[in-house]
Parts: sequence; structure tokens; C-alpha cells
Amino acid sequence: MEDKKNIIIGFNRRFSPYMKELKNRINNRSTPIIANYNMNAGAIPGDHWVHDPEIGGGRIKGEACHIIDLMNYLTNSEPVKVYTESISTDSDNIFVDDNVSITLYYQDGSVCNIIYTALGDKSFPKETMTLFTDGMVFDFDNYKKLVSHSNNSSNKSKSFSQKKGFNEELESLKDSIINGQDSPVSFREVIASSLATLKAFESMEKGIPVKIDIDEFISQSI
Repeated sequence: MEDKKNIIIGFNRRFSPYMKELKNRINNRSTPIIANYNMNAGAIPGDHWVHDPEIGGGRIKGEACHIIDLMNYLTNSEPVKVYTESISTDSDNIFVDDNVSITLYYQDGSVCNIIYTALGDKSFPKETMTLFTDGMVFDFDNYKKLVSHSNNSSNKSKSFSQKKGFNEELESLKDSIINGQDSPVSFREVIASSLATLKAFESMEKGIPVKIDIDEFISQSI
């Protein structure tokens, strides 16, 4: 299956200037990545459309998918397995797919964990991440700040406004259309992120690790 041109994907996090800077810093790494991404998503009422399986699909499919795509982007590798665990509760006011740990395993040996929860407080940043590789540590704070640690020193990138990549994604798509270039994200990458999201949900339902085979999925879809 050939890559398609000018795909509007909606996975904006990878277009954030902070993530592009981080990707550039680790592009030539010689070790796998191990990372932990926390999403303090906040609670949404049970009658909200997000929770409707036919409309919103739940918060793994509707929001955690963006972080799965981001992990794919940062590792520059394809996910091969995913294991999702949800909290256990008898409360009707707490949704299990609002509170999960998603662990992604990659072809290059990287392991990325996503904590997605609706149990936190709004005073804490919504999205934070710590990433380790090649003797370096990167500490990321809610698309406002990225601090890198290497050679016993720290370097900070800071902005006074959030930059989640929304505008940058649209600009990139516009440029690809005007210049007749391929999509800024390949069709295979879109498949990888979408399939990994569906498998993450499947793993939560089954309670076991689930294989992600992109080639098999594509061959069955042709």
C-alpha cells in the first residue's frame, strides 16, 4: 500500500515545537528510549458524548490516541506490543477507561508508558513527561517547558503560552498541499498510531498484552 498525499490526521502533539526540539535532540541516539507520559485529563460527566461508544468512543480512542502517536514519533520506531491495565472500582462515577496505564513496546527495544487518569486535580499540569536515553534526561511540562539534562548540566526551553502543535500541523499540511508534497505524516504512521490505539483498548478489555502487527493489518485491508 503506497503512502497517500495530504492526509489530515489530527495527531497534533508531534507538531509541537517542544516535541520537534526533543526529537532533534534524540535522533542520533544509540540506546532505546524509556519514557513515562502522564495525562491528568480530569473527569467528564457520564452522560457526556465522549463516553458514548458510538460517538466519542471513550477516552483511550478519543484522547490517549494522540499520546500513542507522539510516542511513535519520538521513538521513530513501530509499536509491536501493547499492554493496558485499568483501575478496578465498583463506583458508577468512575470509568475504567478514564484511568489506565498503557505500556507500548517498540521494534527498537524502546518502552513507553502512558498514565491516563481522570482522578487528578486541575492544579497539577495536564500533560507531563520524563524521557531517558543515551545518558540524557528530558523533563517536559505541559507544552510550556522542556528541560534537558546531560553532561551534568541542564538546559531549559520555555514559552509563556502552550504550543501543542495545532497551528503547526495545519501550516505543515497547507505547505504540503501548496508544494505538491507528500503528507507530513505517512499513511503507514497513521495506521500504526490508530492500530496501536485499538489494540490498547483491546488489551484493557482482555487484561493481557496484545500484539501489534502493522504489516498483517495492511495486507488484510487491501
